[in-house]
Amino acid sequence: MVGVLPLQFGAVLAGDVGGRGRIGLRVFNEEADKKLSEENASDTVQWHFANTPALDDILSGWAEQAADLIEANADYYKEDKLRAVGLAFPGGVVNGHFVTEADNLSESTGFNWNNVDLAAPLAEKLKNVFAQRGLSDTLDENLTVNIANDLVAGTLGERYDGAASDMTQGWLFTTMLGTGYGGATMMVTPDGGIVTPGEPGQQKATLKKMVEEFASGNGLLEEARAAGLDVDSPRELISKAFLGGFSATDSKTAHRVINKGIRAFAESLGGFVHLFYLPKESGLQKRVLIGGGVVEDFKNAYADGIFMYRLKEAIAKKSFAPAFKQTQFAFTQHPDNLMGAAVLATLPGNPGLRVMG
Repeated sequence: MVGVLPLQFGAVLAGDVGGRGRIGLRVFNEEADKKLSEENASDTVQWHFANTPALDDILSGWAEQAADLIEANADYYKEDKLRAVGLAFPGGVVNGHFVTEADNLSESTGFNWNNVDLAAPLAEKLKNVFAQRGLSDTLDENLTVNIANDLVAGTLGERYDGAASDMTQGWLFTTMLGTGYGGATMMVTPDGGIVTPGEPGQQKATLKKMVEEFASGNGLLEEARAAGLDVDSPRELISKAFLGGFSATDSKTAHRVINKGIRAFAESLGGFVHLFYLPKESGLQKRVLIGGGVVEDFKNAYADGIFMYRLKEAIAKKSFAPAFKQTQFAFTQHPDNLMGAAVLATLPGNPGLRVMG
């Protein structure tokens, strides 16, 4: 379902930067009705830049990959030029261009990503690389670059063309269970809304540890190993627990670890359920979206239904019933942040949409 945000741009370049030194790039083209569409987009290219400590080399690689995408259909982009770039970034972002607090990315690349003005150098590098490859006439001379936290971008993608595209007004909380656990909150309005990132995984759970230490991929893996299970990844833990591969005893241990993670996750979501209690008469909506690599692992093990059932059951046990009943729960529909990055690129044409970080 196509959402309601009034996008007003032509071709945009979307980038999704991963904390381990990977970027996914895709070009989206707006149809005549001014709607971005995954059906009207290029293939996605992936480029790894781990162990690349020079920013100029990293940006050159990004720009070359983008040029490859444009060059494959250069005649089209001479008419409908690439006008904007949206970049989902795994760290803090200030004013849409200044990145900071990206420790995981700094560790994987060897470049210190803290306190870097990224937007202007990226725009300049794109212009230079496109000129060198004879593609300047496919690039708008007023190219803009907008950057936001990856969780913010993911929320924008779900709001525009995903699991929240039918929302008209209310509160949306998007959570991502991957290597860690993060989230973003959006106040949804008819003409856009305001979205800001958060760190729900840093809350203290009942067992005096952070939620992330139980519910994230790293947390599940560490808890499983501490319980004596021989597993190399959260995917292996979940797959063997639900599809077979453990002894009867180890299977019980695996489910105990998984259930502990789900209960910790439920504790953190309970805060959102109660923080935004909306009177029924208001007509406002409240929705929690759940995504990330760990959720994909449950889906691959055909256990996503069990995951959602156990999660809602755990939240309901400790929740004010009316607040819980008015909250909708769903899985995210996009496996990456590229749709959200494309929406992010259109911010200059969307005065009703604001990003805080």
